[in-house]
Amino acid sequence: EEFRPERFLDTSVDVKGIDYQLIPFRSGRRGCPGLVYRMAANDLVLANLVHQFNWELALVVLGRRLDMSEAFGFTVHEKVSSYGTCNSF
Repeated sequence: EEFRPERFLDTSVDVKGIDYQLIPFRSGRRGCPGLVYRMAANDLVLANLVHQFNWELALVVLGRRLDMSEAFGFTVHEKVSSYGTCNSF
């Protein structure tokens, strides 16, 4: 058996899903034991990076008053979008 990783380059396969193309990599002893750990570790790394920045509202920085009025639709959202800015450490 020859390992040819290029056969998976042009496919739209979900790594977490059940796709028969990935059976050689996800079944039995060949399955990745750290897949769930890696997914959780990625979330923690991103959360830690976002937490380390100083976040401020862009409208408050510009000296405007924050508008909290709501617009109704399929979901309730702000009428005027407020954007956050990130300052360095």
